[in-house]
Amino acid sequence: MDRLITVVAAFKQELLPLMEMQKFSVKKKTVGDATLYSGYNTDFLRVGMGNRNAYYNLHHYLKERMPDKILNIGLAGALKVGIDLGTVYKINRIHALKDDKIIYPLNIQTLPQFAETCLVTSIDPVQSTTVKDDLYQSFGCILVDMEAHIIGRIAEQHQIPFYCLKAVSDTADENTPVQFKQNHIPICDKLAKVVSDNLLTQ
Repeated sequence: MDRLITVVAAFKQELLPLMEMQKFSVKKKTVGDATLYSGYNTDFLRVGMGNRNAYYNLHHYLKERMPDKILNIGLAGALKVGIDLGTVYKINRIHALKDDKIIYPLNIQTLPQFAETCLVTSIDPVQSTTVKDDLYQSFGCILVDMEAHIIGRIAEQHQIPFYCLKAVSDTADENTPVQFKQNHIPICDKLAKVVSDNLLTQ
C-alpha cells in the first residue's frame, strides 16, 4: 500500500509550482475552509494564513485523511541580517510567541546539502525591522512564519512524522511587503523544485 504524504502550506502560490511539476493529476475539494488537492500518494493542503486557519483546517483534514507524513513548506521572513533571499532551510526547531512548547521537526535526510535552522511562528505578520530584531534577540531564530508551530503541534498530537522546509522570502533589513511581492514567485519555484526532486520522487 502506497504511503501518503501531505504537503501543507498557507497559500496556493506556495503549492502550485510543486503540483505542476508532478506527473499525476490532482482532484480539488474543500475541507473546512481549506483547499485540498489530492494526487497519487500525495495530498497538497492549502490551510490559509496564520495559526487559527492552520489549526481549524488541518484538524478538519485529519478527520478525513490520516497521512503517514506531514511536510510543511512555504516562505519565511529572515530575522537576521545577511540571510540571502531564496535560501532554503531545513527547520529543526520551532518556537511560538505565546506557547512555551518547542516543536522539533524530523531531519530530512535526503537534503544533506541544506543547512538546518530554527524558526519562530508569529501570531501577526512581521514587517518592521524593529520587530524582526526583537524576535531574533528573544528566540535566537533566524526565520519567522505564521503557521509552522501549530502544524507541527497537531502532527505531534496525532503521532504523524513532521518535517518542515522553508525558503527566505524577505530579508531582515528590507520592507517585507515589497520584497515579498517582487520575489515570491521565483522563490516558490525554487522551493518546489527542491521538494519535487528530493522528496516526492516516484
